[in-house]
Amino acid sequence: NSFITTHPNPSSHSFNLIINDSKFFGQTHVEYYDTQGKIVFREDLHLKDGINLFVIDSSTLKKGTYMIRIINKNHQKVLKHIIE
Repeated sequence: NSFITTHPNPSSHSFNLIINDSKFFGQTHVEYYDTQGKIVFREDLHLKDGINLFVIDSSTLKKGTYMIRIINKNHQKVLKHIIE
């Protein structure tokens, strides 16, 4: 049973990025895009097997909708997250 999600969504000052997916293991890149497709934040994560929880500080992001792209060398996943 695998999942990748953000919580809470929508959020304001911070949110959790939760990754529990065996396809995303080891070195993984996470990119945050605004509605114009501009990368506003990027980070490299090292994921372990099982649940990976990261607290994302979104206090500097403007209100709006963001796409979160999670990428490793074989897979990618895109999530939509709202900052209000």
